[in-house]
Amino acid sequence: MPNVDFRLPIASVVALLLLSRLRRRDRQRRDKNGYPASSKNYAGVNAEASTILKWTSRCSDTVDTSIYAVYNPFSRFMIIDKEKHCVGISCLGVILAVSILPVVYGARGADGLRFFPGRKVGTVESSLINECSGIAASRKNPGVLWVHNDDGPPCVYAVSPQGKHLGTYNLDGVRMRDWEDISVGPGPEPNVDYLYVGAIGDNSSKRKSIEVYRVPEPAVVQPFDTTQGGQSSPQVDANQAGAIVKVGGVETIELVYPDGPRDAETLLVDPLTRDLYIISKEEPSRVYRAAYPQLITGKTTLEYVARMPWGTATGGDISGDGRMIIIRNYFAASVWLRPKDGPLWRAFGNNECKVPLIVEPQGEAICFDANGAGYYTTSEHRRQPIYYFPMNRQNGK
Repeated sequence: MPNVDFRLPIASVVALLLLSRLRRRDRQRRDKNGYPASSKNYAGVNAEASTILKWTSRCSDTVDTSIYAVYNPFSRFMIIDKEKHCVGISCLGVILAVSILPVVYGARGADGLRFFPGRKVGTVESSLINECSGIAASRKNPGVLWVHNDDGPPCVYAVSPQGKHLGTYNLDGVRMRDWEDISVGPGPEPNVDYLYVGAIGDNSSKRKSIEVYRVPEPAVVQPFDTTQGGQSSPQVDANQAGAIVKVGGVETIELVYPDGPRDAETLLVDPLTRDLYIISKEEPSRVYRAAYPQLITGKTTLEYVARMPWGTATGGDISGDGRMIIIRNYFAASVWLRPKDGPLWRAFGNNECKVPLIVEPQGEAICFDANGAGYYTTSEHRRQPIYYFPMNRQNGK
């Protein structure tokens, strides 16, 4: 049996009681129309709640900024929306009980999976990366992460986990239209790693089709060569200076939903079957599959295969061995284990393992590291932190 720190559960119970007290006091301070009597009272309730949470966090050595992330969005929400102030305080207690305790215990879930709380390992260096909506770890180039914006030039960026800018890789012959996620996985050629970039965003749900761009994974540029294509690319060097590279040989996979247009921000590539998965950004999120081989000269109709237990999915990944699937939204993330029998998508009907997440300003990107030993997250906006959440190997596998 693992060592258990009972200080935080006890502190959480005390915090819930104190928050309940704040809720009753807030009701007493309301005027005849049901609104808080003054903004001063309003700020006082939020300040006291914040103090309680900070005190709770000090009751465990293993709690990091995740505890503040759970609270902060609700703090802003309560100040802005007066009608739902008491609802916010009330819901906050539930969120504390559900969200903080899994973080403290390393988010252990299905089949003993356990991940430790995240830590900042770097900061995105380049100001070119200002709307990072996707991230993928290279399995070919050690120490390299691929990221991209959801608007701007049609390119991907190579960065180190510490955020050092390694290069800009312009995808030739494609357009930038709501790029929302990126994955690394196998493709048509054996023993070749491919980048898959998902132009799958559709805020207004009006697009007749979406695109996924597939290209052999780019690599370091020789001093005399500024164009890459085919499968003869050398390796990316995690210590190289920022390069500017034109990448050719990009294939376009055009996809159509079977049940009408919808917005999506999650692209997965199954490393065992080469199937593509698109997960919609709705409530609850829906899972669609494009079985391999996907057409590159026509349209492939997606197959609706599963529904997630929650919604607003903003990013995801499958580990290199195909064993784990991770999906996130703005405030939470979960891991599922691949079924021993049956297709990957059946995992979403099984138990999920809720995993730690540090809520970011607009956190959408998430990926496993190259070895499946942990996962990275980062956010939109310039010079955002890169967080890493390691797996507890003793209990995780």
